[in-house]
Amino acid sequence: MVLRGGLGFIITGALGWTNIIAWHFSIDLMMAVAFNICIAFLYEALPEELSMRGIVYSGLRLRLPAYAAYGAQVLLFVLVPVTVNQLQAWSGLGRGNIINADYVIMLVCFGTVLQLWRSLTGSLWASIGFHLAYLTIARFVILQRDQRLLTYTELEAGTGAVVIQFGIIVIGSVLLLALLGLLLRRRRSRQ
Repeated sequence: MVLRGGLGFIITGALGWTNIIAWHFSIDLMMAVAFNICIAFLYEALPEELSMRGIVYSGLRLRLPAYAAYGAQVLLFVLVPVTVNQLQAWSGLGRGNIINADYVIMLVCFGTVLQLWRSLTGSLWASIGFHLAYLTIARFVILQRDQRLLTYTELEAGTGAVVIQFGIIVIGSVLLLALLGLLLRRRRSRQ
């Protein structure tokens, strides 16, 4: 994951799409990252992976073929934030995220990557680890928030989020994991 993120900056830098202009490393940043990892683990990665890739997928897999269980689990993974967002709006709370086609596509791809990690490794810890790493890289590297590891400029606004975060990290992971799955299936069929 970190290597794919670094590769993303190398590729976009070589193409002139991004330019890293400053690195920021401090104890305060490391403390913020550590605190974020703890919160993200307890609030996002662990409950989402236990529910979606654990209980939901296992239950669906008992009743459906693998491809249908995959699809249904990803659909449910997308419906949860969309539903929560709409409930927030109806109750008068501010919307948590802007739900648009880009966000839904991101959720579909992210849910697929997480399910592939779980399926190929046979462990929820792999999908939990990917989930945590993705959130950390997005928050402290790609998104240019107050506390960040680096500052970079973009030729076009959104290059980091679209090309690096989505294209190289998420789509790249889907392709690599799908290829790994095919290789493992081929190896098992030969034995």
